[in-house]
Amino acid sequence: MLSALLAREGFTASEQAIEGPQGYLAVLSAGKREESALERLGAPWKILTTGVAVKPYPSCACTHSIIDSALELQRTLRVAPDDIARVTIGVHPTVPRILIHSNPKSGLEAKFSGEFSAAAALCEGKVGMQTFQDDKAQDSAIRELMKRTRMGKLDFERLSGIGSRKGVKAQSKAEGEEAARATSLLGSIGSWIGRQAHGGGADKKNGHGRG
Repeated sequence: MLSALLAREGFTASEQAIEGPQGYLAVLSAGKREESALERLGAPWKILTTGVAVKPYPSCACTHSIIDSALELQRTLRVAPDDIARVTIGVHPTVPRILIHSNPKSGLEAKFSGEFSAAAALCEGKVGMQTFQDDKAQDSAIRELMKRTRMGKLDFERLSGIGSRKGVKAQSKAEGEEAARATSLLGSIGSWIGRQAHGGGADKKNGHGRG
């Protein structure tokens, strides 16, 4: 009923939110349709033991550590977007299959874009509800920095341990200024990405359609 009411008001979501590879069925039942599981529904309600977690940012959970790192870089460097020559984002191999929109055309797609999330945080120094609106997805300053932003797989075997200073790196345009190079801790690398790296399974919060 809630989904129908939201759709009536113009809310949109992935067309494969239920049956897609990152959808509800794959996340909660390993892709198997076992109707017998419905017999255990509400007995007990898991929320009573785990509680409610509020997202720090209104975007896919996979973008949160990227945003944290970019905001930390901006607070540390106080660098203007035009002075950034290159932004490199290192992530777990699972992440690019979730953050699939390297060139988002809408606010919804921007929520699933590592490149947009990093560029927006570096350009504006803050991330909130206004960041993931359709008009902001076309912001000229953010789009320009996105052209110099790349996301790739982080080499976990080379890390000395989860929490090493790896992740988002911004390099100044000023050549030879080694001090202008900065690396920042991926804020949540020890949580979601850490569990992935050590075989802990997929995060259940990352189905499309969850804004």
